[in-house]
Amino acid sequence: MNFPIVRRHDRFIIFPESVPGASAGQKSSAIVLPVVILTGIRVIEMYLRIKRWLPFFVWVSLIFGASSIPGVVTESVKLPMDSDKLIHFFEYLVFAVLFYRGLSYDSRKVNWTICFVVILTGGGIAGLDEMYQSYIPGRDSSIFDLIADFTGVVAGSVLAALKHRWTVKRGRTG
Repeated sequence: MNFPIVRRHDRFIIFPESVPGASAGQKSSAIVLPVVILTGIRVIEMYLRIKRWLPFFVWVSLIFGASSIPGVVTESVKLPMDSDKLIHFFEYLVFAVLFYRGLSYDSRKVNWTICFVVILTGGGIAGLDEMYQSYIPGRDSSIFDLIADFTGVVAGSVLAALKHRWTVKRGRTG
């Protein structure tokens, strides 16, 4: 419900004329809130936005930071054969879960369009990451890495959507 808000000096005045069911006496009185209260509300909203998106941006920074390390070869780390594909898969699975979380934070229902957006954007970022790696000395770009990245994005977004669906249903029933 929107209230007309007018700022006067250090206070906001909220006029409740648009409140349905208010009596004539209530409609004539205005609610006066100090600026500090509304500023505090804005600070809380900003904190919630940061809390929602910060893990995602930190994770993307870690992905591109790890891609920037020159000469990382899995043979020198002694990993099993093709285990780097699992690393790529889980790297982008976490990416998709965090991205879905950021986009659907306040949603009370599962929106499969968000899942589709996560898959498309994640696939694009995975492609950019592989292209970026091709310019780093000692690194190479592989279509199989891109497939592992994309599979992780799809799995992560579907997992996040199913968890969101389960949370919404659980919230409704009890």
